Amino acid sequence: MARPELLKASSTEVIWWNPQQGRPSSTPSVTLLQRNGSDSTLTAAATTSVTQDTVNTTLSGNASEGDREVTLTAVTGLEIRRSYLITNTLSQTEWVRVRSINASTKVVETDEPLEHAHAATSTFLGTGFYRTLSATETATLGEMYRARATYTIDSVSYTTDVPFDVVLVPLTNPLSVEFVKKRRADIMSQQHAETRGDDYQDYREAAWEDGVLQGIRSHKDLWRPGLLKSPSDVEGWALAEFDLICSQNGIDVLKGIDPLDALEKLEQRAANKAAAALSSLDWMDEDDDDNRDASEQQPKRMDFMR
Repeated sequence: MARPELLKASSTEVIWWNPQQGRPSSTPSVTLLQRNGSDSTLTAAATTSVTQDTVNTTLSGNASEGDREVTLTAVTGLEIRRSYLITNTLSQTEWVRVRSINASTKVVETDEPLEHAHAATSTFLGTGFYRTLSATETATLGEMYRARATYTIDSVSYTTDVPFDVVLVPLTNPLSVEFVKKRRADIMSQQHAETRGDDYQDYREAAWEDGVLQGIRSHKDLWRPGLLKSPSDVEGWALAEFDLICSQNGIDVLKGIDPLDALEKLEQRAANKAAAALSSLDWMDEDDDDNRDASEQQPKRMDFMR
């Protein structure tokens, strides 16, 4: 997964943790660490500015193995496409990702069928938490800062680091639902029955993370993420990667063309779009002036790659 990219001097940037072991029993503390390879502190451990997921409810009715709906006591705070932990009275647990929420009936549809039966009163928890960074904490550009969270679950202590970059221009995925619907209406109409409603979210994320971001990471020239501008043709590149993934998964992207021929054409299109975007890569001056000092011109380290 790509490291979080936080905007320089912003006071609204957050870093998320999603413990798989369960919900922390108290507010976690988070230490911000310098990017010099040691554990020297940027900001000392604190529970201030740490917010836990508020979802902490139960099932109000029984759910059988194989069901794709559960009825909850409350749906306040639930978010579509977030994952939550269900634990039944036999201590069997499973993660479910929310596909839809009916606020009036409190019925939640899940992406996948339930693996276990869950009786009423089974717990339904959000385990995630996030730390909000201040403008002072994001004031200095740099790569590979670390946010270290310490928390306790069922009397066991855990420590988890999340590396992050402070950048001038975050690279964000342009493949929003609206963007793709406008440019690929025919593809959107071909969604498989089991994925209808999620608007190819997995394909859109894969096109960006495995296509565009990985392409930048593996490019022969290394740019510091903190100074990197967005490639001018990143939208076209991302869309070409999306077309390719759709074709690989049986979607008729180029109508009237043999599937193997279509796949070859789409692979070439994606390669051409990648080459065009990579040739437009540029980086900003760290001091916002026209003079690049020694640190701005120094060789780029591999662990700086996005």
